[in-house]
Amino acid sequence: MRFTLRALLISGGCVAVVISMLTMYGVHGILFAAINCSVAVGCLTLFSRRRALSAVCGLLYVALWCSTVVGSASVRNDAISRLQKSLLPTAVPERNVAQFDIDPVALNTQEQVQWPWFHVGAASVPCPFVIVLDHATMTETFGYSGRAHLLWIFGYTWNFAERPNWIRC
Repeated sequence: MRFTLRALLISGGCVAVVISMLTMYGVHGILFAAINCSVAVGCLTLFSRRRALSAVCGLLYVALWCSTVVGSASVRNDAISRLQKSLLPTAVPERNVAQFDIDPVALNTQEQVQWPWFHVGAASVPCPFVIVLDHATMTETFGYSGRAHLLWIFGYTWNFAERPNWIRC
């Protein structure tokens, strides 16, 4: 069996993508890695036969990924406004709804924080049309933190998976 440098680079790159996606996104990382690796291998396979078609395939994939990155900002802003509106009825008149850049409970600093508060982390884009968003909310009676995996198709957002980090009752 003969191994070429190209085959070793492709397989090594795919293994690295699978491991990094698995550590970053958990079980869903396998799916994200499979999508990215299959597109990369498909474009490289086309490259050996038709270089122009391979370049178009790669550029289209990068363009879709970039459009998802641009759309992730609006998804994050929508999540912030939804969480803020949902917490307004629980707010005490002398306190506003606080927004944090970090999750205070995950850092074990919740003693210094007064409720209600919420946190929406930076959106990450593991592959085109998929946005991963960390979020947390805390009221007097309930708190929740999770990681949402969202399917984003040019403005339409669908939550296809939710992984809770912590729940307080």
